[in-house]
Amino acid sequence: MQFRIYHFHGEEEAARYEITGRGGITLSKRWESKGPEAYLGTTVAGLPNYFESSLDYVMQAIVKMQRDQIRSIEVKQTIQDAFNDYVQEVHQSLVWPGACNSWYKDRLTGRVTAVWPGSSIHFMEMLQTPRWEDYELQYMNANPFKFMGNGKSKREAYGEDLTFYLDDKSKEGYSWNFAKNAAAKGLPTDAVKYDSKDVKSSYDVIVIGAGFTGLTAARDISLHGLSVLILEARDRVGGRTWLAQGKHDNYERGGWVHLQLNTWTEKARYGLTTPKTSFRLGPETSMNVGGVEQTMREADDSFLHLAAAFFNVDGFGGRLVLLQPHLPLYNRNGIKEWDISARERIDAHMIGFKPHIIQIEGLSPPRSLGNHININS
Repeated sequence: MQFRIYHFHGEEEAARYEITGRGGITLSKRWESKGPEAYLGTTVAGLPNYFESSLDYVMQAIVKMQRDQIRSIEVKQTIQDAFNDYVQEVHQSLVWPGACNSWYKDRLTGRVTAVWPGSSIHFMEMLQTPRWEDYELQYMNANPFKFMGNGKSKREAYGEDLTFYLDDKSKEGYSWNFAKNAAAKGLPTDAVKYDSKDVKSSYDVIVIGAGFTGLTAARDISLHGLSVLILEARDRVGGRTWLAQGKHDNYERGGWVHLQLNTWTEKARYGLTTPKTSFRLGPETSMNVGGVEQTMREADDSFLHLAAAFFNVDGFGGRLVLLQPHLPLYNRNGIKEWDISARERIDAHMIGFKPHIIQIEGLSPPRSLGNHININS
């Protein structure tokens, strides 16, 4: 499969390149009579597999061609003509066809050829989902359904997750596929919520953001009999605090909710404080710290005094430095005194502080995971 992607600004640039399509006709020749014309500003009839640069759109075409075993994809001439006729019709109500010479007009015909007949948002929305019915598709096989293969999916062939349809995935985050040695975008989570289908034209209150504060506010307002609409940019609720579901365990993303009293109260109210699953790591899990076998409980106890020495900068749990926690810059002189790097603090106050690699029983060695879990003792 050959694919051509170009980025032109008008016929002058196109003339610098010899681009030949069906029947040996060049792009410049096709544009001689009526001036530059394309379909949605991205592809031209008579030039199979030719796209001007609109990367997301092009990638969708490439994926379709690879998946469906398509040899060539070419916009229909009748569709391109209809599109360009409509473009010129719309331009008559805009400023572009005014009586002047300009780079966005074809010199011979006076047609507006270099400006989209609408806003940038309108253009991006038009290119979001290709209209495959506007294209002539030439398949590699006489039967276009040959791409279905032997009845096995790629997931089955490569031993991937076969229960993917049970998971709602957020677009956020990545997981690592060891079999493919590659990252996969998106993490399963119950926090994914789809858009409401019955949105009304007006509401008593609109809440911006579906974090814990927004959700709590919307609930309390609705309990008072008012109608509420929540607007959220993400594809899930919870704000910066949410739970991702791993293969063996759940992973808390963002803030630690047990340290946020108001959030923890709301979670407790709905019975969300107990994890759904329990991972194999526990207080008695064996681990190797600097060549010494310890349980996680023992390692935790030995680490507490180091953590206290490192974080307790003023000897009073930070109460002298942060006189008013809600105003972190209130005590500027105190902050300036302790505005040092972690390395400087270790060198000055934690002599003998040694880094070690942890290897936890039952897990892969850290080196094979590509990173190390560091602890100090």
